[in-house]
Amino acid sequence: MCNKKTELHRRGFTIVELLVAISIFITFLAVAMGSFGHILRLQRLLAKRIATVSSLGIVAEQIQREIRTGYNFPMNVSQQTQGSLTFDSLATYPAEAVTYMNVGGAIMRNGVSVTPSSMNVKTLSFTVSEVRGGARECGPWKITFFISAVPSSSDTPENTVHAQTTITSRILPEDVKDDPYACKTF
Repeated sequence: MCNKKTELHRRGFTIVELLVAISIFITFLAVAMGSFGHILRLQRLLAKRIATVSSLGIVAEQIQREIRTGYNFPMNVSQQTQGSLTFDSLATYPAEAVTYMNVGGAIMRNGVSVTPSSMNVKTLSFTVSEVRGGARECGPWKITFFISAVPSSSDTPENTVHAQTTITSRILPEDVKDDPYACKTF
């Protein structure tokens, strides 16, 4: 009975039990901290990719807007130009000649960068074609452009973002002043 009484009054932990509990806690804490660090790295990478995608979307929309109101594109049926495209644009008044090109990792519009410094453009290419029917019809210009970019702070392939789109000009070759392509004679 005396033995039961001492067990009822004993309410602490032994040193061994305390060391085991602390060891288990430290093990779980180390695993959690490693996972937390990995999650933080992934979050930073994702934030950079989201910023690059957003910037790329803004640049692509600007190029699309000018192509839709553009004319005097190269008339070769499947001319692919690496890194540059020159045409006349009615996006501004009066109409102006516009050249888009990749210079040193930035997309330039008439010599002025349209890409943010946080983005490095790897590839910019344009494919210009004309929609044609049976017997040489003058159809609208169709331009496909491809851009690949990475965040400036990272140059690894897994951080590369790609964008490709095809736009048709709203201006027909026959609508160009003085019909330089002789489309109205057909």
